[in-house]
Amino acid sequence: MSQSFLRAWVADCCVWPFANTIGFRLVPTNLRPTFVSVVVVGWQSYMSSIGHPRPKVRDETPLTRPVDESSSPQILGTSDSS
Repeated sequence: MSQSFLRAWVADCCVWPFANTIGFRLVPTNLRPTFVSVVVVGWQSYMSSIGHPRPKVRDETPLTRPVDESSSPQILGTSDSS
């Protein structure tokens, strides 16, 4: 059994019994679909984060290199000699 499945199953056992208890005891009948939809959005976000973890950062070098002023490009047709 994979670690991510175990985490999802434990979280499921923690979230849905409480969500159903609150939904059936406290939420009026006409608002239950909205309540469950809000819980489902949170649940799907959690499941997505388990299924697609953030990549680990290996190198923190900047994507661009610093500009060296001595080697800046020249505009064509101009010269520095005066």
